[in-house]
Amino acid sequence: MKITKEVLLNKLEELSRVTGYNYDLVYRNDNPKNKWYYSVMSGGNHLLTIGYVPSIILHDCMDAFIKGYKQMNILQKDANAHIILAAQDLLFALQEMMSVFQDHEQYDEESAEVISLARAAIAKAKGI
Repeated sequence: MKITKEVLLNKLEELSRVTGYNYDLVYRNDNPKNKWYYSVMSGGNHLLTIGYVPSIILHDCMDAFIKGYKQMNILQKDANAHIILAAQDLLFALQEMMSVFQDHEQYDEESAEVISLARAAIAKAKGI
């Protein structure tokens, strides 16, 4: 398949749709064989490549980035779902640990710091 500028622009639209950000397709022709070189840029920086590359390479880079981005989002959603499912158990366990270890707070700084973090986490979980 020949990767034309139009094909790259379509892939760029998909990249923007998937990530929620807008990017620019930049290109140049600075050789006697009339070959075009492309790059995806954001804020004046090359995003997916170090510089300008042939269209097939940029197309493959965009495709790989899109696939990786989608997979990362799936993994993040799965991780969030597991945390949500465990939230009640985690809160209960943290409260139980606090009841056991809160007396250690008066003996050393490290325990006091950890207990302070635990109290903040419990308050956050309870919406306090």
